[in-house]
Amino acid sequence: MKDPVMLPSGTSIDRATITSHLLSDATDPFNRKPLKIEEVHSGKTFIILFSTQVSNSCIIDVELKQKIEAWLASKRS
Repeated sequence: MKDPVMLPSGTSIDRATITSHLLSDATDPFNRKPLKIEEVHSGKTFIILFSTQVSNSCIIDVELKQKIEAWLASKRS
């Protein structure tokens, strides 16, 4: 996971994965409730990133992204 976002169901998932999923199925894959990319949110620190793939914004879980990047850096060294 390189670009984590938080779904309304509380699940973190990679932005590319949920974007791809929503192109064919407009539901949260973890609870099957209707989901739009605009509804992706986080209770943690987040930033909004414009996604040209779906012409909408997506909210990124910055805290999780930093943990993943730190873990990847530790594995590379």
